[in-house]
Amino acid sequence: MKLIQCRYSSGQRVPLLVQDGQAAPLPKLVPFIYVQLKLKLRHRAYNTAAAHLRAIQAFYTYANSRDLDIDEAILACHFEAILALLDGYAIWLQIGRQADNLVARIGTAATAPFPHVDPRTRDQYLRLLKQYLS
Repeated sequence: MKLIQCRYSSGQRVPLLVQDGQAAPLPKLVPFIYVQLKLKLRHRAYNTAAAHLRAIQAFYTYANSRDLDIDEAILACHFEAILALLDGYAIWLQIGRQADNLVARIGTAATAPFPHVDPRTRDQYLRLLKQYLS
């Protein structure tokens, strides 16, 4: 999943989370609805909406590593599955997302889809994720 910029004919820029690996990238449904329909967010600056989507993107990446599709869980009202991930996600952000699969990475270069985050950024991710899930 990646974050892209969409520009409307009016000139308005909108950040979108889209699925990777497809000829025509399709937006992730629930984050798209969140950015477009949340009135406080819709009339904010592009960078504010993009910050919300970066926090959501990090959580979706964590959930995918745990074999959970967040959009499917939200649409099926399986909120308990999402809530069960939150403690692990907070720890994953806190340790810099490096100990995710330590056994499989022994002897290989450490790779992470996201770089280490600053504690203030981590707190912002958690705050924005709370707003999204609310």
